[in-house]
Amino acid sequence: ALDWPKAVGFVGANTYLQLHKSTLPQLLQLFSEYGPDYVFGTDPRRKWGQYTTRFPKHENVISLKNGAQILAYSLDNYNVIRGLDLAYIWLDETRDTEEEAFQVLLARRRGFQDVCDKLNHPVRITTTPDGFDWLYDRFGDPTRAAQDAVLIRSSSYENPFLPSGYADNLARQYSRNLAKQELYGEFINLQKGRAYAFERHRHVAKTEYEPRLPLIFTHDFNRAPLCSVIMQADETSGEAWVL
Repeated sequence: ALDWPKAVGFVGANTYLQLHKSTLPQLLQLFSEYGPDYVFGTDPRRKWGQYTTRFPKHENVISLKNGAQILAYSLDNYNVIRGLDLAYIWLDETRDTEEEAFQVLLARRRGFQDVCDKLNHPVRITTTPDGFDWLYDRFGDPTRAAQDAVLIRSSSYENPFLPSGYADNLARQYSRNLAKQELYGEFINLQKGRAYAFERHRHVAKTEYEPRLPLIFTHDFNRAPLCSVIMQADETSGEAWVL
């Protein structure tokens, strides 16, 4: 915003409550402590007089004194953002964001091409993982992740702004896998049951039908549609293979 005052930015969270109770207060606090003079939800012309604003209303707009403006929206109704022109985007707690909302936002990065070509990673996400979802496919899976994306993983123990003992207290309450996700930012399958400790890099591999072993069929009649699995088990190795 300081480097490109003529471009429009975007800050998004999943709900209006999350945006105004969690995401924006921290951002505006940083503006107040370290950043430029700004107004939020107010016509900047009331404070600075001569000001070139792009919007007739300002209830969801952060305006900086240098002329930069940043839209602050929730993504629960992402169709309202289809007409926007954006240069840079920050999304918070994207684990609860629909993939289509993310795709819509990517398509809105237009109209500021001279800026977009010079920005370093103009779309940024901060989030806790939530299993092997679309975020994993786009950023975590080494075989499918976007080539121009960078994944930075950090644990709660490395967060200098948390109270002393905060992470240790959570670790005592969490299960092993939940701690891996919530405290260490790892992509983990948290589905309970016999697959609770499932880890994709260890337990997914190519396997073939072994004619010397019987086939095992399992059926889950409580799912709609019906779920059926074909397996083989090798008592010698102590392994079971899902075909």
